[in-house]
This record gives sequence, structure tokens and C-alpha cells, in this order.
Amino acid sequence: MRQQTGGFSVIIPWHRGFDRLRRAVLSVERQNHAASEIIIICNGPAFAETDRVRRQFRGDKVKVIGLPEANANAARNAGIHAATARYCALLDCDDEYLPAMLEQAAAHLARFPQSIVSIAGLRQRASGARWVFPRRAMKAEEDVASFFMTDGNFLLTSSLAMQTRTAAELLFDPDIEKFQDLDFLMRAEKQGYRIDVLLQPGYIYHDEEKEGRLSHDIDFSRHAAWADRNVLLTPKARAAFLARAVAQHDLPANLCRNLLLMWRGYRIGHIPLVQSMAMTARHLLPHRLRTPLFELFLAHLRR
Repeated sequence: MRQQTGGFSVIIPWHRGFDRLRRAVLSVERQNHAASEIIIICNGPAFAETDRVRRQFRGDKVKVIGLPEANANAARNAGIHAATARYCALLDCDDEYLPAMLEQAAAHLARFPQSIVSIAGLRQRASGARWVFPRRAMKAEEDVASFFMTDGNFLLTSSLAMQTRTAAELLFDPDIEKFQDLDFLMRAEKQGYRIDVLLQPGYIYHDEEKEGRLSHDIDFSRHAAWADRNVLLTPKARAAFLARAVAQHDLPANLCRNLLLMWRGYRIGHIPLVQSMAMTARHLLPHRLRTPLFELFLAHLRR
């Protein structure tokens, strides 16, 4: 890696949706704490648009990389390897930063340079509702997987900032298509890195935009196999993961298997009863009732 300068390299993997990319880049340019560089990695379908992106986002601070492979984690790793700033922050092209995102990260990393900081987000729904998540910070005795899956305190990739050399040591696993944030943080925790959660929101998670979001794809067998072979997951975290991240989205298919996993998520994974019931009922209800009732459930969680 080349000699690093101060400030932040913001890494944005992009695979589709030019308007979304423009929104993400603009949100970085509007930061209270200016980024040193913005690294856009055009991967997969977007590889053919690399030259267009270079023309659109000109300037000394913008670096554009073309990657033929359709792999968001490989794109993130390419951005990390290309980063020249002392710190790096990850931003999915579907999301956008709030103005104080890098300012918060810079202040925290100046005090705790060996930490990985996750800054809360605003989750935006199609109904117009939005709320801050996660709702609390990690407790001293909690492991990150239980914090993530038992209580639903998602620490998404767009929330993360750290020293660039930390990111280069850990990197993202290119062989997994989803839950790369959890996998990254579990490996960081295993290696002794401090993980801090700041509750002042720093970005918007556009959950109302489903099309093209890799996080909305589900492959039961692949994700279940990942959980089964991952030695960093405790039995509690594994049960919560299979219920919250896999089984609820696979329902009503494989009904008996998924109901058993939901039950184990409650009993072994310690997912709160109300959440377990809501996640189970969500995909068993008639389609016309799912969205309004799920929005009521989300409103309950925001209290």
C-alpha cells in the first residue's frame, strides 16, 4: 500500500443504478469533514460504465476502478487496496451519508485509533416512516453476532469506518454474497479489535428501494451452510441467525423446517418473543395484510 495521507478514503462499490451512485457521491461531497478521496468501484454490470463514471465524476478526489467480476466484496477489497488516506469508510451505493458521518468517525477514531466504529443509520421505509438503528450500543459482555442477530441491532457495511490498515488486514470475504458486515465484524472481534457503536445517525439506509439491492436476495441453503461452517458463531448466535436472517424470509416454503428454526431462534437464540412471533406471522399472512401489519410491528419496535 502506498504512503497514506490524512483524512478518509470513502469506498463505494457500484453495480447498477446511476442515480443512486450520484446520490451517494453527492452525500460524500457534502460532508462537514471533507473526504480525502472517493473511490468508486464499477463491478459486474457496471464495469461497462467505467468510462462514463470517470467523465461524470471528475476531480482530483475521485478515483474510479473497473472490475469485471460481479462481486461487491471483491469491489470493496479493491477499494481498500487502492485507498491512500489514513482512514477508510464504506458506503453502499444504495445508501447515502448524512453530513456529520465522517465528522463523527474522525472524532472517534482520533481517540480510539485501533477501533472499528459503526455509526447508527436512519432506516427509510416506503411508507415514509424512518427511524434510527441500532437502538442501543453493545454491552461490554456481548459478542457482536449476538448483538447483531438476537436483538436485531444491524451494523451494516455503510455504517463502518476504521484505519485503512485495519481494513486491509481484515478485508471482506469474496465468497459470501450477504452478511459480509457480520462476517467482517466477527473476524475483527476474534482478532481483538474494539468495535464501538455510536448512536447519532450518520447515514440513510434506503430500505424502500428493493430493486437491485443484493441484501434482499435470499438463498436458504447457501446462508444456512455459511452459518453451519462458521466457527465464530456461538450456538446462541447461530440459532438467532438461522431464524432472523434465513428462515423468516424463506417462509411459507419448507414450513416445518422453518417453523422449527424460528422456535430455536426464540429458545436458543433468545430472540424476544414479540419479534419471533411477528417474524413468523409476517410471511404466513395473506399478502394484502403483510405490509400494513409489518409496519405496525416496526412502529412498535421504534417506541
